[in-house]
This record gives sequence, C-alpha cells and structure tokens, in this order.
Amino acid sequence: MEQAMNELIKNYEKQQIKEILKNSKITDFNPGDTVKVNIKIKEGDKERVQAFQGICIAKKNNGLNSSFSVRKISSGEGVERVFPLFSNIIESIERIKTGDVRRAKLYYLRNLSGKKARISERTDGRSYDETKYESISETIEPKVVAEAAPEVEAAAEETEAK
Repeated sequence: MEQAMNELIKNYEKQQIKEILKNSKITDFNPGDTVKVNIKIKEGDKERVQAFQGICIAKKNNGLNSSFSVRKISSGEGVERVFPLFSNIIESIERIKTGDVRRAKLYYLRNLSGKKARISERTDGRSYDETKYESISETIEPKVVAEAAPEVEAAAEETEAK
C-alpha cells in the first residue's frame, strides 16, 4: 500500500509540473550559466514583473520541490536568491550565457571578487537541448493518476475491513 501511495504522489507531482510548465517559459540551464529570472511581484493590488539576472550557482532536482540558487553582485555586495523551479511567481527563465564549469555547486564564488569571480563562456560547440522541458511535459500522462486511484481505494477498503 505504501508503494501505491508513493506512485500516486509521484504521478500527482508530474501532473502539477505539467500544468505549471504550460503557464511559464522555462529554458534549460545548468550551474555556471548566466540566467535572467523574471519574477511576478505583487505590491498592494498591482502586479509587476521584475528581473533578477545572475549566475546560477546551484540546482537541486527534487521533483516538484526543485530549486536553484542565483548569485549576482549588486552595488559591490553579493546577493543570492533561491527560487523554487516550479512556482507560480516565476514568469520566465532565460539563459543569457552558457558557463564552462566542472562542478555542480559553485559555492566557491562566494569568496571571490572582481575578475576572479567570472566564469568563462562555453565555446566548444556543445549546447543544450532547448526542448528538454517540453519533452518532459509531453511524456507525462495524466491517465496514470486516474488508473492508480481505484487501486489505492481498493487497498484502503481492505485495510478498513480488517
């Protein structure tokens, strides 16, 4: 029964990710890339879009709980912000520059400043698959959730009968 519940939760998360990706424009990016994150900000009853552009220093892939960290230098002071990847506040994510790095977590950039903190651009011809997120959303089938629900209900009825 526990395994059936885990599958049900995974399918629900996939369905939620698919719905969120319909409304937002998220391009594929990795740590080291310079990204521009457009965020919806509410001030009173008005809503506006504000951009946060910096280097992606970390990315955590955890289904619906995925997040990424972006660092920028503002007025000589380092500013980091962690964004949930699949969130309604994110309008779009654009990759401005592809970075050439060998690590997944670039926390060492916190201790560097000036030219040492720069990341070189990838120029060897390797590129990303721009349709990566689109292909993920196309492979998710909401029918699986509907099929799994009767199995869970039957298992719940069996435990109540005991």
